Amino acid sequence: MTPDGNWLPAWLNTRKVRRFAGVCHGDLLDVGCGTRPYEPILGPRVRSYVGFDHPDTQHDRSRVDVWGDAAALPFEDGSFDTVVSFHVLEHTEDPGKVLLEMARVLRPGGIVLLAVPFMWGLHEVPRDFFRVTPYGMAQLLERAGLERAHVEPMCGSLGTQGLLASYLLLRVANQTPALRPLSAPAVAGMQLAAVAADRLYRDVTDAAGYFAVAAKPG
Repeated sequence: MTPDGNWLPAWLNTRKVRRFAGVCHGDLLDVGCGTRPYEPILGPRVRSYVGFDHPDTQHDRSRVDVWGDAAALPFEDGSFDTVVSFHVLEHTEDPGKVLLEMARVLRPGGIVLLAVPFMWGLHEVPRDFFRVTPYGMAQLLERAGLERAHVEPMCGSLGTQGLLASYLLLRVANQTPALRPLSAPAVAGMQLAAVAADRLYRDVTDAAGYFAVAAKPG
C-alpha cells in the first residue's frame, strides 16, 4: 500500500494484467513503459521485453530501452508478437494512429493488450487528451486492422465512485494540513468499502477504465 492509502488502482490494474497475461508471448513491446511495473508478471511469459517511452515522460526514465513517439514507432514491420500499453492512449494526440502503429509492428497472430481510463480525473496534465468508451475502444482496434477485440471494465460503478471520492479526499487533505494524518487510513478504508460494494451490486455503467485485447489476423 502507498503511504497515502491509495492502493486500489494498482490492485485493479495488476488483477487485470494477471487475467490476460496468458495471451502474451514471443517478443513483447511495452509502449509507454514508465517503470515497467508489470514486467514481473509478463516478463516470464515472453522471449524478450522492450520498454518504449516518449522523451517528455513524467515518469522515471531508468527503465526505458528505446525513446520515441508512439505514433511513429521506430521498429520494422512485424518486429513483435505482443504489444502492451497501459494507461497511455489517453496521453497521445491521435490514439487511432498509435493503434495503427502497434498493429504494424506486430507479427501475424500477434496480440495487443491495452488499458485505458474512462471515468477518471485529469492526470499528467497537460498531456491528457481523451477518454474512450468500450464501444469506442473496440472500434479503434478494428479500424487498426485488429480482430477478436474483447473489452471489459476495470471495475464497476460503485468501485469507480469509491475511487473518485478517495481521490477527492486526497486533494482536500493535501490542501488542509490538519487532515493529512487521517487521510491515509480514510482513503484505504474507502477503497476497501468500494471493492466490497462493487461485489454486492454489479453495475458497469461508470467504469473507471477498460482493459482490451485484440489480435492481428494471420
